[in-house]
Amino acid sequence: MQSLLQLIGLDWAVPDFSTLCRRQRTLNVSLPYRGETGPLNFLIDSTGINIGDALVLPDLLNEIPPYQDIDSVTADGAYDTRKCQEAIAVRNAHAVIPPRKNAKP
Repeated sequence: MQSLLQLIGLDWAVPDFSTLCRRQRTLNVSLPYRGETGPLNFLIDSTGINIGDALVLPDLLNEIPPYQDIDSVTADGAYDTRKCQEAIAVRNAHAVIPPRKNAKP
């Protein structure tokens, strides 16, 4: 996550995996919908959710209203799956996902 934040020019601290796992039991996150005009640039990293990363992406995209355009979905290589690519394509968004180490063309 830290490397993704650096790529977009943000100098934010990122907690380690153990800290996130401990805090997730008591952390209640509610992100308000921003409601601005223009397409979203969606950045995701589900580390700490305790299920496979790629499994959550389609559901998360479904939480964004269908009328809201999504320009891009940026994620790490764990999301380089056919299911994730299809979910992103359904929203007419551009996938910014590095290929996994064992990826084949």
